[in-house]
Amino acid sequence: MILRMSGQRQVALTLGTKTLLEVWVPTLDTGSDSDWLFPSENGTPIRRENLWPRYILRKLEPANLAWATFQVMRRSFATWAKKAGGDLKPSLSTKQATSEPLTQPR
Repeated sequence: MILRMSGQRQVALTLGTKTLLEVWVPTLDTGSDSDWLFPSENGTPIRRENLWPRYILRKLEPANLAWATFQVMRRSFATWAKKAGGDLKPSLSTKQATSEPLTQPR
């Protein structure tokens, strides 16, 4: 099942993320502004049901971590990042974020 969204969404991005995406988007060469930013091999959205068994699970199995889930991995990352002194809730101030849409050169 392919979900189709009508309209467009806007998100707040840091200026660094916006810059990286403006470099990345032209490399996609899809020919359409409405294509997925990170598509699967056949151009459809990447879904957890597809991504997990094909890419992540095969890396976890040799480490005897096949029981792990997205939630376990997310919480483990947060735990280790906090222990390492990472800031888990960075705030986006108006100086750090932009609401301007990404522009794709034609």
